[in-house]
Amino acid sequence: MQVLEPLTAGNFYHVLSHGTGRRDLFPQQDNYSYFLQLCDKYLKEVVEVYAWVLMPNHFHMLLKVVTDDFSTSSPDGVVTPTFIFSNPDGVATPSGLEKIKAPPSTPYHLLSKREKLTAGQQGGASHQLSKLFNAYAQALNKRERTWGGLFERPFRRRLVNSERYLKQLVLYIHLNPVHHGFCSHPAEYPWSSFLAGGPQTLGMTHRPVTISWFGDEENYLHAHGQRAMQLLPEAWTLEQ
Repeated sequence: MQVLEPLTAGNFYHVLSHGTGRRDLFPQQDNYSYFLQLCDKYLKEVVEVYAWVLMPNHFHMLLKVVTDDFSTSSPDGVVTPTFIFSNPDGVATPSGLEKIKAPPSTPYHLLSKREKLTAGQQGGASHQLSKLFNAYAQALNKRERTWGGLFERPFRRRLVNSERYLKQLVLYIHLNPVHHGFCSHPAEYPWSSFLAGGPQTLGMTHRPVTISWFGDEENYLHAHGQRAMQLLPEAWTLEQ
């Protein structure tokens, strides 16, 4: 069985999932808005979302974990140090990015195999994401009269471990529809966090904070307008 690093409170992650066999996740337009409603229902207590995009057969999210994959009662719970932003430009950062003192604990790599396998089953972000995927898959299968799994398992995640990667990831997510040929500018694509308001709104998106990472809205829009294809080389490969 594959053992995945748990989603740890205080850290940012790039979360991605495809439909199994490249199956479309959103065959109808109203499927997009329904998925966002479920995101608000299942995720708002465990993560903060800073950027997202829904593509026909996959999605991307940049999120910060609020409740990690270990239950509060677990004696083996581990909190790894959060990434500390140096903030050299004085740009506002979201609450919780300051240094967090981790209590003494057993590092994840020293846990037994059984502890690693059960860690993500005790609640928290991974558990809620799984509930989201299951709820949406059941609803879509019922509507489309299909059956079986909808999302690839396990969902992919990548720790955001630098300020540069954080900002590049925002651009990468919003430019995904451009990269895949759905539009020529992210403003033309309705199902992402690039624009505010409208039916594509995910209530838990911390868009003002995301904009502040670029200094102000003018710089935010300028960065996207450059198409910013000079992304980290490994960024596009995550979708393969």
